[in-house]
Amino acid sequence: MDAQLLDNIDALHSIESQWSALYEACPYAAPFQHPAWILPWWNAFGSGKVFTFAVWDGRRLLALLPAFLHEWEGQRQITLLGNGISDRLGPLAVPGHAEAAMPAILEALARRASEWDVCSFEDLPADCGSMWEHRELIGKTIPYHVCACRRLPDSADALQASLPHGLRRNLRRYLDKMRSAGQVQFRCAASEDEFETYLKALFRLHACRWNQRGEPGMLSGALRSFHRESALRLWRLGKARCFALRLDGAPIAAIYGFSDKQRFWSYQSGFDPAMMEYSPGSLILNFAMEQAIAEGNRIFDFLRGDERYKRDWGTEFECNRHMMMWHSKERAAE
Repeated sequence: MDAQLLDNIDALHSIESQWSALYEACPYAAPFQHPAWILPWWNAFGSGKVFTFAVWDGRRLLALLPAFLHEWEGQRQITLLGNGISDRLGPLAVPGHAEAAMPAILEALARRASEWDVCSFEDLPADCGSMWEHRELIGKTIPYHVCACRRLPDSADALQASLPHGLRRNLRRYLDKMRSAGQVQFRCAASEDEFETYLKALFRLHACRWNQRGEPGMLSGALRSFHRESALRLWRLGKARCFALRLDGAPIAAIYGFSDKQRFWSYQSGFDPAMMEYSPGSLILNFAMEQAIAEGNRIFDFLRGDERYKRDWGTEFECNRHMMMWHSKERAAE
């Protein structure tokens, strides 16, 4: 089994349908590994050249390591496509083929050792383990970002019953208080137009909070353009979601995320800081969990960060991994 090097963006576009099929076949894949996320990422943030390895069985794509080669801090570094704004990355492989495909990919990396100095693979799953071992490559795995997730029960009623008493009481109190101030609506975008409307509201609400701190936030500039493109692509595939909490018709909180493979990935949220007295962030989060359950999801993934509020929802924490690889002891010692 051999790995083929794809060294330009046109080559990635040419395998988009096979890549999508590989994603669907991979039970542990995250939306951040889908071409609908990765290809717009390259358009917005790509540098250097594509340096991706693919393993084939005829015309069927068995495995893919989406990466690129660029200059970083004076070294020629191989980095995963999607780096920086993606919470789960790494290779994709058809079940039952990773054991043969990963050695083939690492062997191809080793054969091209003259072209690179270091591999820096961030946001790998916590259990990435021995799949990165190779006799000619020196690897070091480092704990990276703390990530949080919450196991979901079978129903919204069971979710409410499982919440701490204080949180459950506060959710009722905040909702009653908001209803006394005006008409309250919780919405899940049901059309592309509605999805775009709530996504724009999210950009605005997210910026409001960050602007109060004198910062632009994480959904401005090139990031905003990227999310417009990737979010719509994932929406059209049935994977993206946008929830909104409206008071008298005006969105005061929103959550943008993904629903796939029995998991809801809560990517970004925002709320109007002028409405803090109603705790709109907690209310929209509770609604998002109930919607996730209604769609058959078993996990609500908060992604990176161990913020205190996540603990209130009964979350579990683990660290994803950062894999560093070198092809010589001299390079590893630098």
